[in-house]
Amino acid sequence: KLIVVVGGIGEANTKKNLEYIYTYFDISKAINLGIAGSSDKNIAIGELFCTNRTLVGIETIMLQTVALPQIDSGKGTILYDMEGEHFLAISHNYLKEEDIFIFKVVSDHLDDTILPKDQVKKLILDNLGKIEQWN
Repeated sequence: KLIVVVGGIGEANTKKNLEYIYTYFDISKAINLGIAGSSDKNIAIGELFCTNRTLVGIETIMLQTVALPQIDSGKGTILYDMEGEHFLAISHNYLKEEDIFIFKVVSDHLDDTILPKDQVKKLILDNLGKIEQWN
């Protein structure tokens, strides 16, 4: 009923893993859950957002997918990740809009911090209950 894929970072990993999943499994809903940097220091580390739709109980924010870590561009409040837009584009080839969700947890404020895997895992686990109703 549920397939969990730890797909890795970036466009190449996202494309390779999603094409495989969509080719060999019957997928009815896709959820991308990952971390993102925030350009707004007023947004707390660990805060959860949905970036591709408005959902009750979860804030919505703009996401920009980039190839390299970013520094604050002064473009306003944006989340930056390395795979969300690729996930969305590929998933649109297989699913309806209402069956695709992109959730991002704020992990940093665009500094050069690389979080240890256990800290990333904690940020994700702390937010699973909030997205459970959407699976």
